Amino acid sequence: MTDTIAVEQSFDFEIDNGVVIRGFIDRVDKFDEKSIGINDYKTGNWVPSSEEVELSHQSNMYPLWVFESGKYGKPEGVFFDYHYVKTGQLKSVYRTPESLDVYKEYLKYLVDQIVRNDNPQPKINIF
Repeated sequence: MTDTIAVEQSFDFEIDNGVVIRGFIDRVDKFDEKSIGINDYKTGNWVPSSEEVELSHQSNMYPLWVFESGKYGKPEGVFFDYHYVKTGQLKSVYRTPESLDVYKEYLKYLVDQIVRNDNPQPKINIF
């Protein structure tokens, strides 16, 4: 059974280098003690590929906040679902704290380059 535990959930968290990430999550569900669901509703016509969804900042930052904040306990994983309203499609990814380690390091690296204005290179890894 799924329980909706938040809608329009605002969040912010600081990554190690002092940069604050802020956003809003459309809906947060709790599946059980081990799993949280994040739902994002898209109203445009464009539907990205599964690879684009996998690598998007949004599908990495939002679950990262769940793990970093502890607001919803200590889930083992986060299901991130994009609901494409016009096309009826659903794209999903699953995140664990370990799966976000590479993303978090990349995010810190990218922000450091932007702050220093060192010509950020977005292709240093899979992101």
